[in-house]
Amino acid sequence: MSSLVLEKDESTNVITAKYSHEGTFGLYLTRGIYAFFAFLMIFALASFGIQVLLFVFLGIASRTGLHHIGEDLDAAGIVVVLTSSVCSLPILIYGLSNTMAIASVFVKENWNAWPYVSQGSHST
Repeated sequence: MSSLVLEKDESTNVITAKYSHEGTFGLYLTRGIYAFFAFLMIFALASFGIQVLLFVFLGIASRTGLHHIGEDLDAAGIVVVLTSSVCSLPILIYGLSNTMAIASVFVKENWNAWPYVSQGSHST
């Protein structure tokens, strides 16, 4: 992206126009660092989600007696454990996918120099 910068010299009342490139090394480095940390956040959320899903399913196995270390539940207890575990999964998956989508949009918009934010800040 590039921009046109107008500067006014107060002593001579002369307005000069400069064509400015926004692609400096520091800007690209900052965008790269932001994108890197947002990718780390995406991968941390994905690994957290996978661990929680595995924990839920292993919890079902251990609490229903499929694993020898777990509690001995009756039929009603097994139904409660299965129902609560299965009903919690859509909320968990929806929340994590929404957060990961926000993080990926953050990476994309940051790398593209926030085109929607910067277009609205110019006055006509």
